[in-house]
Amino acid sequence: MDSESTVTVCLPGSKSIAARALICCRTIGRRKLSNLPDCDDTRELAAALDLFDAGGGSERVFNLGTGATSLRFFLALAASSLCFDGVIDCTDALRQRPIRPLVDALRSLGADIEYLAEEGRPPLRVRGRRLDGGAVELPDGLSSQFASALLLASPLWNRPLELSGKSIPSVSRPYFEMTRDVMQCLSESNSMPFMIESDWSAAAPFYQFALMRPGKVMRLARLVALERSLQGDSAAAALFGRFGVTTVFEEDADGAYAEVVADPARVAALSASGSPLRLDMRDTPDLVPSLVTALCFAGIRFELTGVGHLRLKESDRVTTLILELSKAGFVLSAGEDSIAWHGERVDVDGVPEYDSHGDHRIAMAMAVAVAVTGKGSITGKEAVGKSFPGFFEELSKLIDR
Repeated sequence: MDSESTVTVCLPGSKSIAARALICCRTIGRRKLSNLPDCDDTRELAAALDLFDAGGGSERVFNLGTGATSLRFFLALAASSLCFDGVIDCTDALRQRPIRPLVDALRSLGADIEYLAEEGRPPLRVRGRRLDGGAVELPDGLSSQFASALLLASPLWNRPLELSGKSIPSVSRPYFEMTRDVMQCLSESNSMPFMIESDWSAAAPFYQFALMRPGKVMRLARLVALERSLQGDSAAAALFGRFGVTTVFEEDADGAYAEVVADPARVAALSASGSPLRLDMRDTPDLVPSLVTALCFAGIRFELTGVGHLRLKESDRVTTLILELSKAGFVLSAGEDSIAWHGERVDVDGVPEYDSHGDHRIAMAMAVAVAVTGKGSITGKEAVGKSFPGFFEELSKLIDR
Protein backbone atom coordinates (compact mmCIF):
# COMPACT_ATOMS: atom_id res chain seq x y z
CA MET A 1 0.00 0.00 0.00
CA ASP A 2 1.27 3.47 -0.91
CA SER A 3 2.18 5.03 2.45
CA GLU A 4 1.58 8.53 1.07
CA SER A 5 -2.10 7.68 0.49
CA THR A 6 -2.54 6.11 3.91
CA VAL A 7 -3.81 8.47 6.60
CA THR A 8 -2.34 8.28 10.11
CA VAL A 9 -4.83 8.87 12.92
CA CYS A 10 -3.49 9.94 16.33
CA LEU A 11 -5.36 8.64 19.35
CA PRO A 12 -5.32 10.03 22.90
CA GLY A 13 -3.95 8.14 25.86
CA SER A 14 -6.40 5.77 27.52
CA LYS A 15 -8.54 7.70 29.99
CA SER A 16 -9.43 4.43 31.72
CA ILE A 17 -5.78 3.64 32.43
CA ALA A 18 -5.12 7.28 33.31
CA ALA A 19 -7.86 7.35 35.97
CA ARG A 20 -6.49 4.22 37.61
CA ALA A 21 -2.89 5.43 37.45
CA LEU A 22 -3.76 8.82 38.97
CA ILE A 23 -5.43 7.15 41.95
CA CYS A 24 -2.57 4.65 42.33
CA CYS A 25 -0.14 7.55 42.65
CA ARG A 26 -1.96 8.41 45.93
CA THR A 27 -2.39 4.87 47.27
CA ILE A 28 0.65 2.90 46.12
CA GLY A 29 3.37 5.45 45.50
CA ARG A 30 4.24 8.45 43.40
CA ARG A 31 5.44 7.90 39.88
CA LYS A 32 5.63 10.12 36.85
CA LEU A 33 2.93 9.42 34.28
CA SER A 34 3.46 9.83 30.55
CA ASN A 35 0.87 10.34 27.77
CA LEU A 36 -1.96 11.48 30.05
CA PRO A 37 -4.97 12.26 27.84
CA ASP A 38 -6.00 15.90 27.62
CA CYS A 39 -9.73 15.31 27.98
CA ASP A 40 -12.47 16.51 30.33
CA ASP A 41 -12.59 13.39 32.51
CA THR A 42 -8.85 13.28 33.12
CA ARG A 43 -8.55 17.03 33.73
CA GLU A 44 -11.42 16.97 36.24
CA LEU A 45 -10.01 14.03 38.16
CA ALA A 46 -6.50 15.52 38.15
CA ALA A 47 -7.85 18.85 39.45
CA ALA A 48 -9.72 17.12 42.29
CA LEU A 49 -6.58 15.17 43.20
CA ASP A 50 -4.48 18.35 43.19
CA LEU A 51 -6.97 19.90 45.63
CA PHE A 52 -6.84 16.69 47.65
CA ASP A 53 -3.03 16.94 47.83
CA ALA A 54 -3.18 20.60 48.89
CA GLY A 55 -5.11 19.84 52.07
CA GLY A 56 -7.26 22.52 53.69
CA GLY A 57 -10.45 22.94 55.64
CA SER A 58 -13.75 21.08 55.70
CA GLU A 59 -15.47 23.54 53.36
CA ARG A 60 -13.65 22.24 50.31
CA VAL A 61 -15.82 21.08 47.40
CA PHE A 62 -14.40 18.51 45.00
CA ASN A 63 -16.35 18.63 41.72
CA LEU A 64 -15.73 15.62 39.50
CA GLY A 65 -17.71 17.06 36.59
CA THR A 66 -19.17 14.48 34.20
CA GLY A 67 -16.90 11.49 34.84
CA ALA A 68 -18.62 8.52 36.50
CA THR A 69 -15.32 6.65 36.72
CA SER A 70 -13.61 9.68 38.26
CA LEU A 71 -16.41 10.20 40.79
CA ARG A 72 -16.47 6.59 41.94
CA PHE A 73 -12.69 6.24 42.17
CA PHE A 74 -12.27 9.55 43.99
CA LEU A 75 -15.05 8.77 46.47
CA ALA A 76 -13.41 5.51 47.52
CA LEU A 77 -10.02 7.24 47.84
CA ALA A 78 -11.46 10.11 49.90
CA ALA A 79 -13.42 7.85 52.26
CA SER A 80 -10.25 5.81 52.87
CA SER A 81 -7.93 8.79 53.53
CA LEU A 82 -7.40 10.05 57.08
CA CYS A 83 -6.69 13.60 55.88
CA PHE A 84 -9.90 14.02 53.86
CA ASP A 85 -12.79 16.19 54.99
CA GLY A 86 -14.91 17.75 52.28
CA VAL A 87 -17.85 17.61 49.86
CA ILE A 88 -17.81 15.56 46.66
CA ASP A 89 -20.11 16.71 43.86
CA CYS A 90 -20.60 16.46 40.09
CA THR A 91 -22.86 17.67 37.27
CA ASP A 92 -26.63 17.28 37.42
CA ALA A 93 -26.46 14.59 34.73
CA LEU A 94 -23.92 12.50 36.64
CA ARG A 95 -26.03 12.76 39.81
CA GLN A 96 -28.57 10.55 38.05
CA ARG A 97 -26.14 7.67 37.65
CA PRO A 98 -25.74 5.00 40.34
CA ILE A 99 -23.54 5.73 43.37
CA ARG A 100 -25.45 4.09 46.25
CA PRO A 101 -23.89 0.60 45.88
CA LEU A 102 -20.42 2.10 46.36
CA VAL A 103 -21.52 4.25 49.30
CA ASP A 104 -23.15 1.21 50.93
CA ALA A 105 -20.02 -0.89 50.40
CA LEU A 106 -17.75 1.79 51.88
CA ARG A 107 -20.08 2.34 54.81
CA SER A 108 -19.98 -1.41 55.53
CA LEU A 109 -16.22 -0.95 56.03
CA GLY A 110 -16.72 1.98 58.40
CA ALA A 111 -16.72 4.95 56.02
CA ASP A 112 -18.30 8.25 57.13
CA ILE A 113 -20.36 9.37 54.10
CA GLU A 114 -23.45 11.57 54.24
CA TYR A 115 -25.91 12.43 51.47
CA LEU A 116 -26.39 16.21 51.51
CA ALA A 117 -29.45 16.45 49.29
CA GLU A 118 -31.31 13.54 47.72
CA GLU A 119 -30.73 10.12 49.27
CA GLY A 120 -28.63 7.95 46.97
CA ARG A 121 -27.19 10.84 44.94
CA PRO A 122 -24.34 13.37 45.22
CA PRO A 123 -23.40 15.76 46.69
CA LEU A 124 -21.75 13.73 49.45
CA ARG A 125 -20.09 14.86 52.67
CA VAL A 126 -17.09 12.62 53.34
CA ARG A 127 -14.89 12.47 56.42
CA GLY A 128 -12.03 10.14 55.62
CA ARG A 129 -10.75 7.48 57.98
CA ARG A 130 -8.62 4.37 57.84
CA LEU A 131 -11.09 1.65 56.90
CA ASP A 132 -10.94 -1.86 58.26
CA GLY A 133 -11.13 -3.56 54.87
CA GLY A 134 -11.71 -7.24 54.26
CA ALA A 135 -14.85 -8.79 52.83
CA VAL A 136 -17.24 -6.67 50.74
CA GLU A 137 -20.37 -7.68 48.86
CA LEU A 138 -21.61 -5.84 45.79
CA PRO A 139 -24.87 -6.50 43.92
CA ASP A 140 -24.48 -8.57 40.77
CA GLY A 141 -24.74 -6.80 37.43
CA LEU A 142 -23.02 -3.58 38.47
CA SER A 143 -20.42 -1.79 36.39
CA SER A 144 -16.92 -2.99 37.18
CA GLN A 145 -16.15 0.60 38.26
CA PHE A 146 -17.59 -0.11 41.72
CA ALA A 147 -15.27 -3.05 42.39
CA SER A 148 -12.36 -1.19 40.80
CA ALA A 149 -12.96 1.83 43.06
CA LEU A 150 -12.74 -0.39 46.15
CA LEU A 151 -9.67 -2.23 44.88
CA LEU A 152 -7.83 1.02 44.09
CA ALA A 153 -8.47 2.38 47.60
CA SER A 154 -7.69 -0.90 49.39
CA PRO A 155 -3.92 -0.27 49.89
CA LEU A 156 -5.00 2.35 52.47
CA TRP A 157 -7.05 -0.16 54.50
CA ASN A 158 -6.10 -2.32 57.47
CA ARG A 159 -6.86 -5.48 55.51
CA PRO A 160 -6.86 -6.26 51.78
CA LEU A 161 -10.11 -6.25 49.83
CA GLU A 162 -11.95 -9.56 49.68
CA LEU A 163 -14.69 -9.82 47.07
CA SER A 164 -17.13 -12.72 47.21
CA GLY A 165 -17.70 -14.66 43.99
CA LYS A 166 -20.90 -12.83 43.09
CA SER A 167 -19.25 -9.46 43.79
CA ILE A 168 -16.57 -9.99 41.15
CA PRO A 169 -17.88 -7.99 38.17
CA SER A 170 -19.83 -9.82 35.50
CA VAL A 171 -20.23 -6.59 33.49
CA SER A 172 -17.16 -5.01 31.86
CA ARG A 173 -14.96 -7.60 33.58
CA PRO A 174 -11.84 -6.68 31.53
CA TYR A 175 -11.91 -3.22 33.12
CA PHE A 176 -11.59 -4.81 36.56
CA GLU A 177 -8.65 -6.85 35.30
CA MET A 178 -7.16 -3.61 33.93
CA THR A 179 -7.34 -2.18 37.46
CA ARG A 180 -5.39 -5.15 38.82
CA ASP A 181 -2.80 -4.82 36.04
CA VAL A 182 -2.30 -1.07 36.50
CA MET A 183 -1.88 -1.53 40.26
CA GLN A 184 0.67 -4.27 39.66
CA CYS A 185 2.62 -2.15 37.18
CA LEU A 186 2.73 0.84 39.51
CA SER A 187 3.70 -1.25 42.52
CA GLU A 188 6.89 -2.36 40.82
CA SER A 189 10.03 -0.38 41.60
CA ASN A 190 10.82 1.55 38.44
CA SER A 191 12.30 4.99 37.93
CA MET A 192 10.94 5.27 34.39
CA PRO A 193 7.66 7.13 33.75
CA PHE A 194 4.59 4.91 33.45
CA MET A 195 3.51 5.16 29.81
CA ILE A 196 -0.26 5.29 29.31
CA GLU A 197 -1.27 3.41 26.18
CA SER A 198 -3.23 4.96 23.35
CA ASP A 199 -6.95 4.46 23.88
CA TRP A 200 -8.50 1.41 22.24
CA SER A 201 -11.99 2.73 23.06
CA ALA A 202 -11.15 5.84 21.02
CA ALA A 203 -10.05 3.58 18.16
CA ALA A 204 -13.56 2.11 17.84
CA PRO A 205 -15.01 4.95 15.71
CA PHE A 206 -12.15 4.49 13.25
CA TYR A 207 -12.86 0.76 13.03
CA GLN A 208 -16.44 1.84 12.36
CA PHE A 209 -15.15 4.09 9.54
CA ALA A 210 -13.17 1.16 8.08
CA LEU A 211 -16.21 -1.13 8.06
CA MET A 212 -18.38 1.56 6.47
CA ARG A 213 -15.70 2.33 3.86
CA PRO A 214 -14.26 -1.07 2.83
CA GLY A 215 -10.89 -0.79 1.14
CA LYS A 216 -9.97 2.46 2.91
CA VAL A 217 -6.62 1.99 4.66
CA MET A 218 -5.66 3.93 7.77
CA ARG A 219 -2.95 3.82 10.39
CA LEU A 220 -3.84 4.15 14.06
CA ALA A 221 -0.73 5.48 15.76
CA ARG A 222 0.79 4.02 18.93
CA LEU A 223 -1.80 1.35 19.61
CA VAL A 224 -0.37 -1.39 21.80
CA ALA A 225 -0.75 -4.85 20.27
CA LEU A 226 -3.43 -7.09 21.73
CA GLU A 227 -1.16 -9.44 23.63
CA ARG A 228 0.53 -6.56 25.48
CA SER A 229 -2.36 -4.16 26.01
CA LEU A 230 -3.89 -3.59 29.45
CA GLN A 231 -7.19 -2.61 27.83
CA GLY A 232 -10.11 -4.96 27.36
CA ASP A 233 -11.28 -2.84 24.44
CA SER A 234 -8.25 -4.07 22.49
CA ALA A 235 -10.83 -6.76 21.61
CA ALA A 236 -12.01 -4.24 19.00
CA ALA A 237 -9.49 -5.68 16.55
CA ALA A 238 -10.87 -9.22 16.83
CA LEU A 239 -14.47 -8.03 17.09
CA PHE A 240 -14.39 -5.96 13.90
CA GLY A 241 -12.22 -8.68 12.40
CA ARG A 242 -15.28 -10.94 12.38
CA PHE A 243 -16.80 -8.52 9.88
CA GLY A 244 -13.82 -8.33 7.54
CA VAL A 245 -11.69 -5.60 9.14
CA THR A 246 -8.04 -6.63 9.38
CA THR A 247 -5.50 -5.18 11.81
CA VAL A 248 -1.77 -5.48 11.20
CA PHE A 249 0.68 -4.13 13.75
CA GLU A 250 3.80 -2.55 12.26
CA GLU A 251 6.60 -0.21 13.26
CA ASP A 252 8.55 2.40 11.32
CA ALA A 253 10.79 5.38 12.09
CA ASP A 254 7.84 7.21 13.65
CA GLY A 255 6.98 4.35 16.01
CA ALA A 256 4.42 1.57 16.28
CA TYR A 257 1.04 1.68 14.58
CA ALA A 258 -1.87 -0.54 13.58
CA GLU A 259 -2.85 -0.64 9.90
CA VAL A 260 -6.60 -1.13 9.58
CA VAL A 261 -8.67 -1.91 6.46
CA ALA A 262 -11.90 -3.78 5.68
CA ASP A 263 -12.11 -6.38 2.91
CA PRO A 264 -14.87 -5.27 0.49
CA ALA A 265 -15.66 -8.86 -0.55
CA ARG A 266 -16.08 -10.04 3.04
CA VAL A 267 -18.29 -7.09 3.96
CA ALA A 268 -20.43 -7.62 0.84
CA ALA A 269 -20.83 -11.33 1.62
CA LEU A 270 -21.94 -10.62 5.18
CA SER A 271 -24.37 -7.98 3.94
CA ALA A 272 -25.88 -10.44 1.48
CA SER A 273 -26.42 -13.02 4.21
CA GLY A 274 -29.90 -13.18 5.67
CA SER A 275 -28.73 -14.56 9.00
CA PRO A 276 -27.95 -12.17 11.86
CA LEU A 277 -24.58 -12.46 13.57
CA ARG A 278 -24.87 -12.93 17.31
CA LEU A 279 -22.39 -11.45 19.78
CA ASP A 280 -22.19 -11.01 23.56
CA MET A 281 -20.96 -7.47 24.31
CA ARG A 282 -20.90 -7.77 28.11
CA ASP A 283 -17.12 -7.35 28.29
CA THR A 284 -16.82 -4.46 25.83
CA PRO A 285 -19.82 -2.11 26.20
CA ASP A 286 -17.95 0.99 25.02
CA LEU A 287 -17.56 -0.58 21.57
CA VAL A 288 -21.31 -1.00 21.07
CA PRO A 289 -22.24 2.45 19.64
CA SER A 290 -19.60 2.29 16.91
CA LEU A 291 -20.24 -1.40 16.17
CA VAL A 292 -24.03 -1.06 15.94
CA THR A 293 -23.79 2.00 13.70
CA ALA A 294 -21.18 0.40 11.46
CA LEU A 295 -23.15 -2.82 11.02
CA CYS A 296 -26.35 -0.98 10.12
CA PHE A 297 -24.70 1.16 7.45
CA ALA A 298 -22.76 -1.86 6.16
CA GLY A 299 -26.04 -3.75 5.82
CA ILE A 300 -24.99 -6.55 8.18
CA ARG A 301 -27.75 -8.00 10.37
CA PHE A 302 -26.96 -8.58 14.03
CA GLU A 303 -28.20 -9.50 17.48
CA LEU A 304 -26.10 -8.18 20.38
CA THR A 305 -26.63 -9.29 23.96
CA GLY A 306 -25.03 -8.12 27.20
CA VAL A 307 -25.96 -4.49 26.55
CA GLY A 308 -28.41 -3.78 29.40
CA HIS A 309 -25.79 -1.85 31.35
CA LEU A 310 -25.58 0.64 28.46
CA ARG A 311 -28.84 2.13 29.68
CA LEU A 312 -26.89 3.64 32.61
CA LYS A 313 -24.21 5.48 30.65
CA GLU A 314 -24.08 9.18 29.69
CA SER A 315 -27.31 8.43 27.86
CA ASP A 316 -29.46 5.32 27.66
CA ARG A 317 -27.33 4.12 24.78
CA VAL A 318 -29.70 1.33 23.72
CA THR A 319 -32.65 3.70 23.35
CA THR A 320 -30.46 6.46 21.92
CA LEU A 321 -28.98 4.24 19.20
CA ILE A 322 -32.43 3.05 18.16
CA LEU A 323 -33.69 6.64 17.98
CA GLU A 324 -30.73 8.13 16.15
CA LEU A 325 -30.35 5.33 13.61
CA SER A 326 -34.08 5.54 12.87
CA LYS A 327 -33.31 8.98 11.42
CA ALA A 328 -31.41 7.16 8.66
CA GLY A 329 -34.27 4.68 8.22
CA PHE A 330 -32.95 1.73 10.22
CA VAL A 331 -35.54 -0.13 12.30
CA LEU A 332 -33.84 -1.64 15.33
CA SER A 333 -35.36 -3.54 18.23
CA ALA A 334 -34.28 -4.02 21.83
CA GLY A 335 -34.88 -6.28 24.78
CA GLU A 336 -33.89 -5.86 28.39
CA ASP A 337 -30.32 -6.89 27.60
CA SER A 338 -30.18 -6.89 23.79
CA ILE A 339 -30.26 -4.78 20.66
CA ALA A 340 -30.81 -6.12 17.15
CA TRP A 341 -31.25 -5.18 13.52
CA HIS A 342 -32.76 -7.72 11.12
CA GLY A 343 -32.37 -5.74 7.93
CA GLU A 344 -35.53 -3.63 8.03
CA ARG A 345 -35.13 -0.12 6.67
CA VAL A 346 -37.73 2.50 5.76
CA ASP A 347 -37.62 5.63 3.67
CA VAL A 348 -37.08 8.87 5.56
CA ASP A 349 -37.71 12.43 4.50
CA GLY A 350 -34.96 14.99 4.46
CA VAL A 351 -31.44 14.84 5.78
CA PRO A 352 -30.75 13.19 9.16
CA GLU A 353 -30.17 15.56 12.04
CA TYR A 354 -28.47 13.43 14.65
CA ASP A 355 -28.23 14.32 18.35
CA SER A 356 -25.42 13.20 20.64
CA HIS A 357 -27.68 13.35 23.74
CA GLY A 358 -24.59 14.67 25.53
CA ASP A 359 -22.90 11.28 25.10
CA HIS A 360 -19.37 11.20 23.69
CA ARG A 361 -19.64 7.65 22.29
CA ILE A 362 -22.91 8.48 20.49
CA ALA A 363 -21.41 11.73 19.17
CA MET A 364 -18.45 9.90 17.64
CA ALA A 365 -20.54 7.10 16.14
CA MET A 366 -22.98 9.50 14.49
CA ALA A 367 -20.18 11.79 13.33
CA VAL A 368 -18.56 8.89 11.49
CA ALA A 369 -21.91 8.10 9.86
CA VAL A 370 -22.17 11.68 8.63
CA ALA A 371 -18.56 11.70 7.42
CA VAL A 372 -18.85 8.46 5.44
CA THR A 373 -22.30 9.01 3.93
CA GLY A 374 -21.85 12.73 3.37
CA LYS A 375 -25.41 13.19 4.63
CA GLY A 376 -26.69 14.77 7.79
CA SER A 377 -25.52 16.84 10.70
CA ILE A 378 -25.02 16.35 14.40
CA THR A 379 -25.83 18.53 17.38
CA GLY A 380 -23.98 18.27 20.66
CA LYS A 381 -20.66 17.52 18.99
CA GLU A 382 -18.82 19.06 21.93
CA ALA A 383 -19.60 15.92 23.96
CA VAL A 384 -16.47 14.32 22.47
CA GLY A 385 -14.41 16.53 24.79
CA LYS A 386 -15.16 14.07 27.58
CA SER A 387 -12.70 11.54 26.15
CA PHE A 388 -11.28 12.72 22.78
CA PRO A 389 -11.23 16.51 22.19
CA GLY A 390 -9.25 16.09 18.97
CA PHE A 391 -11.66 13.58 17.46
CA PHE A 392 -13.07 15.77 14.69
CA GLU A 393 -9.62 16.90 13.64
CA GLU A 394 -8.53 13.27 13.28
CA LEU A 395 -11.75 12.26 11.52
CA SER A 396 -11.33 15.06 9.00
CA LYS A 397 -8.06 13.48 7.83
CA LEU A 398 -10.04 10.54 6.41
CA ILE A 399 -12.62 12.50 4.46
CA ASP A 400 -12.10 12.85 0.70
CA ARG A 401 -8.72 11.15 0.88
